[in-house]
Amino acid sequence: MRKYILVLAANILLILFISGQTLRSDTDTAVSGSPRFTYVCPDVWEECAGGMRRADDALGTDTRYIGFRTADVDRQASAIHSAVYSKVKGIITGGRNRSSGLTESIREAVSRGIPVVMAGMDLENTDRTCYIGPDNYEMGKQAGRDLTEAVRAGTKAAVIIPDTGNVNLKERAEGFRAAIADDPDIEIVEELECGFDQITIQELMLDLLGKHPEINALFCADLAVSEIAGEVLGNVERETHCTVVCCGLSDAVWNYISDRTCFSTVAADSAQIGYEAVAFLWDYLNGKRQNTDVIFTDTIDVRADFEYAAWNREQNDRQVEWSIQ
Repeated sequence: MRKYILVLAANILLILFISGQTLRSDTDTAVSGSPRFTYVCPDVWEECAGGMRRADDALGTDTRYIGFRTADVDRQASAIHSAVYSKVKGIITGGRNRSSGLTESIREAVSRGIPVVMAGMDLENTDRTCYIGPDNYEMGKQAGRDLTEAVRAGTKAAVIIPDTGNVNLKERAEGFRAAIADDPDIEIVEELECGFDQITIQELMLDLLGKHPEINALFCADLAVSEIAGEVLGNVERETHCTVVCCGLSDAVWNYISDRTCFSTVAADSAQIGYEAVAFLWDYLNGKRQNTDVIFTDTIDVRADFEYAAWNREQNDRQVEWSIQ
């Protein structure tokens, strides 16, 4: 009983946060004023939220930011339900992990006339209004082209992917395979599904490299894997040099690229994703882009000569106030 009361109280507080600490009437959220949107992030994506803040400043919209200390699709689904009950005008979220509860929460929002944007990572069978983010197939192809440029004959590669059922990561892996398909110098000898837990990724990667000493190239399909791959290769002694191409960019990945542990990474423009998500909702509420269900944003191919400091400043030029669950 006590647990039920605590959960109920948490959901009430969340609804009040989304509503701006007051239960406003529908007229307060008319499109002619400052329509309220809610970003329910799978964890905490600062750059994406910063892009939303930039759009708020430009368009006069009002976005609230909900994140999680650790990814939890059940709590993510609950936060979306709370946003629906608070009568927001639009919801932005991301589909890092699959969950029937998350799928149903998105469907409920759309069924109640609330447009839902999947930002950065899509989710299948949700009835979402629009996906805004990178073309994941093309991201994988670019990583594959990078690898063909970097390696020589006799390359034995491994594909490391957290979740083969995740549509975003699956498309990246398909693009990577397509890019190297006609290169006789590259052979994929192993595909590893490793999940998102950092300790598990590290253990499985060490096991993979131990069982396959011939592996001399890695494709890391997700940021979490990219960060761990650089750490593993930087701390393990191997006779065979390993060329690594990644997806995703962070301080850790940049350090691995700048010290040549990783050859390259293909990354999304997270700030652009955030801006475009809010701009799309604004247009949608004003009767525009009603038939647009996919908007591909820019990607960058990052190598050791990349101006990371300047890019990072631009990505993080807006700060937001999060409600961390």
